[in-house]
Amino acid sequence: METYSLFQLNEYIKRVIALNFQDSVWINAEISQVKLSRGNYYLDLIQKEENSEAVKAQASAIIWFRKVNFLEKKFKSLFTSIIDTGNEIRVKVTVQFSERYGFSLVVEDLDPSFTLGRAEMLKQEILNRLKAENLVFKNSALKLPIVLQRIAVISSETAAGYQDFLRHLQANSYGYDYQLDLYQAAMQGQAVEKEILTAMDAIEKRDYDCVVIIRGGGAKLDLSAFDNYAIGKRIAQAKFPVITGIGHDIDSSIADAVSHTDLKTPTAVADFLIEWNLHFESKILDYGHQLQMTYREVMQRNLNRLEMMQEQFKNTFDRIRQKELQSLNEKWMTIRHNIDLKLRKQKDYVESMSRQVKILSPQQTLKRGFSIMRQNGKVVKSISQINAQEVIESELLDGKIKSKITDL
Repeated sequence: METYSLFQLNEYIKRVIALNFQDSVWINAEISQVKLSRGNYYLDLIQKEENSEAVKAQASAIIWFRKVNFLEKKFKSLFTSIIDTGNEIRVKVTVQFSERYGFSLVVEDLDPSFTLGRAEMLKQEILNRLKAENLVFKNSALKLPIVLQRIAVISSETAAGYQDFLRHLQANSYGYDYQLDLYQAAMQGQAVEKEILTAMDAIEKRDYDCVVIIRGGGAKLDLSAFDNYAIGKRIAQAKFPVITGIGHDIDSSIADAVSHTDLKTPTAVADFLIEWNLHFESKILDYGHQLQMTYREVMQRNLNRLEMMQEQFKNTFDRIRQKELQSLNEKWMTIRHNIDLKLRKQKDYVESMSRQVKILSPQQTLKRGFSIMRQNGKVVKSISQINAQEVIESELLDGKIKSKITDL
């Protein structure tokens, strides 16, 4: 039996492949790994079993640096978005076989519409699944607090979008102060799902007014990490309202679709937080103005009422005072009249008594022929008062007589 060397076998395979694949062919595959070295891209391409993660085909592919330059000029930033781990791609390849390095595919061109279409199809499937589970509007049903101040931010500290958000928020012209806690997470690539879920778990152990997920702009496929079922479900079931600011111009990601509020950019999120608090402050100022106006109206009404009551009181007081003065005058006149009357009566009485006293005085009595009998200086009114042994003195009008008692 003839024996071939390894080189001979590989050389034969090379000729067979060269004869059967003289022209480039288009193939569909998934990128399982990407390496960049000296401007060249080295790809591991796979094809999985349908509805399974089992790999049924695998091959290595390379994009030489000259072709890289051509494709970057042709597709601009879309090129690097497509050549990323996990993307399904449609590429035009030349099939090559080297006696030393074996089988490989050299990429000549790519079809971005295929990758974008597959990503959009996957996104729609995820969205339909979330709708079926009644999760799409679950987070938006949460009420935002009237003031947003304690905010958990999921982003990358070095990302330009996060820095723009931070500057815009801190430079607000109203002087609002925010408590911002950054939970770092990858914003692109395979690590996005795991790190965002970890951040959400950590956030819900604390107390916040809302959660903000922000990322700056990029190509459509750069944002495909947010078209993720696990991330969408976690946002929908979040304890706090979630606000997204994932930089895109037209399309909305799964994360946006299930969030409480989705905005176009990180700066737009900062504007939203400022305007939300401004709305609250404006309402407070309006209430204060209304209260001030009501206070002034009530005060003016009460002042008017007080002035009217004061005028009424003054008029009433004047009437009562006048009435009382008149009554006092009348009483005073009555008292004066009664006093005069009484004085005249008393005067007449005194004069009458004086006349009686004068008539009844001892001198007048003596003039009428009466005398006053005294014994030991005391007036004798009864015979029983007389001591027969003592001298009796009798006073007449013109003198006194002393007598000695001879018989009683």
